[in-house]
Amino acid sequence: MHDILQFAAFVIESLKTSIAPKGYVIRTILHIHLGLVIYLAVCAVQKSGLRSRTGLAMLLILECANEGADILRFGHHVPKWMWTDSIGDFVHTLTWPLILFLGAGLLTPVKQNRNLSGEVDTSGPT
Repeated sequence: MHDILQFAAFVIESLKTSIAPKGYVIRTILHIHLGLVIYLAVCAVQKSGLRSRTGLAMLLILECANEGADILRFGHHVPKWMWTDSIGDFVHTLTWPLILFLGAGLLTPVKQNRNLSGEVDTSGPT
């Protein structure tokens, strides 16, 4: 089973390298842009829009899987630089979606209950 996972990690890394060679800034840029695309795509189908916790959760799961594949290809001998690289990838992937999520929460007006005459009902939930 471990060999199958390492082979899958090798295939994933080969695909990523064909799109963006290792060590190039484009990998960082891809983390930023793909993080935004995935988050916005999930938000587009959610009723909560940019306040979609599902969007952040999906992005976190996919980024964990991506970093897991990166780490898995080294087997039991994960180099020290890999941990800082993985942390950087998490930050780049999640920063803008998290800013959009928090900003949408700050900009969303608080809903008020109104009675039939249009006056604000301050008696609490009914």
